[in-house]
Amino acid sequence: MTTGHDGGCFGCGSDNPIGLKLRCTAGPGLSLRASVVPAATNLRCIGPVPFGIISAILEESMGLLGGLVPTSMHVEHLSIDCDHFPHAEQELTVEAAIDEIVGDRICTSAVARSVGGRLVATATGTYVAEGALRPVRLFGSCNNQKGARAAEPPTAAPCAERRPYEWSHR
Repeated sequence: MTTGHDGGCFGCGSDNPIGLKLRCTAGPGLSLRASVVPAATNLRCIGPVPFGIISAILEESMGLLGGLVPTSMHVEHLSIDCDHFPHAEQELTVEAAIDEIVGDRICTSAVARSVGGRLVATATGTYVAEGALRPVRLFGSCNNQKGARAAEPPTAAPCAERRPYEWSHR
């Protein structure tokens, strides 16, 4: 997948000495699948994967969605709910999608799972586009429903109403 990032990108760059080295594949519509084994990154993660690394994996995966739209974007809001802290040797898979585009705001969501499909965390994000976009509203993609794929709108607050820097951990 071409994301517009270079080898130094923290999320997917092969030349970044402290990067995540996410492996990404574009999915249907405005979605992607990313995978990573935290212990295999340059972060030297061992034991249970810390919340901060799970958060970085989710945010970078949603940020890579910028490669699917014709503009650069940066994060304005991020909300993450962690359910499980997998061992660093396990591969984590993230399904991320653009759920809605309103003006210059891009609403995204992601679900991270470990081996056997066990839910690790869910996330929603609002990104600000640095160029004009056409309005889009997609349902049936990853959303804030604990990883469910629903034919109805997500229950998260609309893009414009989300508060910045909302973090939670169970």
